[in-house]
Amino acid sequence: MTARDNMMVVDARLETPFRAPEVASFVSASRTVIQIETGAEPIKIDFHRYVALMENATYSPKNLGILGKDHATVVSAHPFNIGLPLDGMAFGVAEKILPNKKIRLHYPRPKIHVEGAAVCLYFSKGFAVFLRDILLGAFRARRMLGTTPPILVPDDLGERQRAFLEVIGLTDKDLIEVPATGTVTVSKAFIPSRSFARDVKVKVGSDWRNLRFLMEPEDTGAFNQEMQDRYAGGPKRRLFISRADASGRRILNEDAIMNRLTALGFERLVLAEMPVPKIVSAFANAEIILSPHGSGLTNILFSPPGAQVIEIDHPRSDFVAHGLSRALGQGFHVIDKVSDAARERSSQVDQAPDPEGVARIVKRAIDRIGANSP
Repeated sequence: MTARDNMMVVDARLETPFRAPEVASFVSASRTVIQIETGAEPIKIDFHRYVALMENATYSPKNLGILGKDHATVVSAHPFNIGLPLDGMAFGVAEKILPNKKIRLHYPRPKIHVEGAAVCLYFSKGFAVFLRDILLGAFRARRMLGTTPPILVPDDLGERQRAFLEVIGLTDKDLIEVPATGTVTVSKAFIPSRSFARDVKVKVGSDWRNLRFLMEPEDTGAFNQEMQDRYAGGPKRRLFISRADASGRRILNEDAIMNRLTALGFERLVLAEMPVPKIVSAFANAEIILSPHGSGLTNILFSPPGAQVIEIDHPRSDFVAHGLSRALGQGFHVIDKVSDAARERSSQVDQAPDPEGVARIVKRAIDRIGANSP
């Protein structure tokens, strides 16, 4: 180890708690077998839920990995018992990949020590990841430990993020602020496993099959049930999620589409203009959600099983909403579906779907709801 001004440099390997028990020990763990119906035969996948403990760990709230006390291992809270690709390292700055399957990391020297136990989660910039990592991670820690130790949060945590934490019962007294861009040491760092995995590939016979986005169903379902118990019970709602205030993936003919949807009982919501409790209540009572592709769809995490989710898609998309709806037993439908080969992430393309075509798909979703009603 060497020091550069206020920086530290270490050579570390990237592991999961499964592969680094000397650094991260399981406090509580269980395994869920997910059966995916695809192709001629179902595929079964072991999805692990756990809370691991690292003592004298080095943590940075906007980094995926946590550095162990040996300063030679970075542990990532991956839900699968696999070796991680070296380019997935996200602790500090990866300077170079070394021949011995280690990575040279450059990160700020810790200036703060958190005494005692604390939950360490990954505070990404993205809203969707915030819901899936922070809310579900905090929920998992509470559920598996039977209590919730203080949660370390970045000192630039936004008011809307705090409001979502309050939705699950966490207030400022449950939080400890640490530098958003620095690192801290923690006496006892509790690390809940992540609730999802992207682009999961499995081998079926001689072929590799991409299962896209997978959500861990057990805690996700338990979280959803708790949110239903708290926020559902109002009139059933049909939601059209507008991105009119966004910089991309907007629906250019929103008014024409709403002309058809209003008669079908839909209301238009601009989520950025709504208080968080009203967002949660709207989705918790929604029976149909129609939306362009975007992070706002992650709020279906609060919607009931059986809700119909309709995504206005485009050739560059991902499958987050599909993975969430599948885990929660919701119906999922895509407008203007394109082939898998044409899909790429991060498109900001605006579009103008055919209003009559949208109305037809919505009417079919309404029929499904009627057919499933007691």
